[in-house]
Amino acid sequence: NIVPVNLPSSPTVSNISSSGSYQEDLYSVNNVLDNRMDEVGYPNPDFWIAPNHIDGWIRLGLDDTYFISEIRLLNTNNGGVGDRGAGKVTIELYDKDNSITFKDTIKVDDFPNWTSLKINPALPANNVKIQLTIGKLNGTGLNEIKIIGVKKVP
Repeated sequence: NIVPVNLPSSPTVSNISSSGSYQEDLYSVNNVLDNRMDEVGYPNPDFWIAPNHIDGWIRLGLDDTYFISEIRLLNTNNGGVGDRGAGKVTIELYDKDNSITFKDTIKVDDFPNWTSLKINPALPANNVKIQLTIGKLNGTGLNEIKIIGVKKVP
């Protein structure tokens, strides 16, 4: 008999929220999911930056329960300006009852290097929160977020 296997993939993000954006129409939090990673700045930036001089956060709501095995982050340098980017991040996974199932703080590498947080064993989550601390002069932000996991089998 062939047994179906859930292979790790990118869970579907059903909603995204944040602490706010510097110039929302340009540096929207939705940019962290756009698969554009070349740090193109104004007038069509591909990254998110939080309002000036604050520690920002992003919350990603998933469409179902996933067992998360890895979170990948790509920092920003504000389109080459170099005055924004994450220093450290605290990553929290929440289950369907909004209880924390995982929490860890890591340093985020400078753009263009990806930072990866492996979660072993994989843990259940319905949403992911990323709390950023200011790592550069004027504020914080991220270019891209990738979540790796498998859907919960009913």
